Amino acid sequence: MFEIIRRIWKTGVVTQQPLVLAAPPRYRGKLIIDQADCSGCGRCESICPTGAIRLQPAPGGHKTGGQKIVVSYGKCVFCGLCSEVCSGGAISQSQDYRMATRQKNELLQYGG
Repeated sequence: MFEIIRRIWKTGVVTQQPLVLAAPPRYRGKLIIDQADCSGCGRCESICPTGAIRLQPAPGGHKTGGQKIVVSYGKCVFCGLCSEVCSGGAISQSQDYRMATRQKNELLQYGG
């Protein structure tokens, strides 16, 4: 028993490199929202299979007729349908995969 513990102690840290250095080329990650290009058509909201995207009334009268895009990453499955149907190019996907958080309210992204 003592011999096993001694070998474990001598081995030290084995894994030191990060598991993933970069996302694959076609990886669909965090959404990029450009509120200025949004026309307020609502196609992104209607096509989202999980209801992760919604349009909220925005103060100040944006070009969207007072609508603001809100994304909930707690519901999003990163399917990419919203970016495909967005005619104005307001929604696109990045390769950002590091989105861990400790607070549930940080999973909401407001288009700005």
